[in-house]
Amino acid sequence: MDSLSNGRWDLTWQTTAPAAGVTLTLRAEHPTLPITGSIQITGGLGPTQPRPTVNDNGVVSAASGQPTPVAPGGILTIYGSALSAGTGAAPVLPLPTLFNNTTVTLGDSPLPLFYTSDGLLNALVPTGLARIPT
Repeated sequence: MDSLSNGRWDLTWQTTAPAAGVTLTLRAEHPTLPITGSIQITGGLGPTQPRPTVNDNGVVSAASGQPTPVAPGGILTIYGSALSAGTGAAPVLPLPTLFNNTTVTLGDSPLPLFYTSDGLLNALVPTGLARIPT
């Protein structure tokens, strides 16, 4: 697993076939303190999904349509394929950071989503970002 900092970890599990019943056991242990924990998660694995791809120069300012920097409070458009599991505009405010099984992050910050589809996403760059990663 890869550490994402702040106690978060990430791992992609590549499967070869769907499976109706899968049990995953997670165990954590502090290296110097007597703190341990475990949890079991039961579920299933669906068919393999295509990996999302972003087109060359596919992250642009929604205002200009050009691959230029977007200031906090601005809107990004992302062009690619397999970007989202569904198509539609966010139905509520505040805008969700998870919509149609899709998330977009800038550095460690999840971006609020206006719209998702297979080939296009619109996301808001939050005004609270201290520094936009380059």
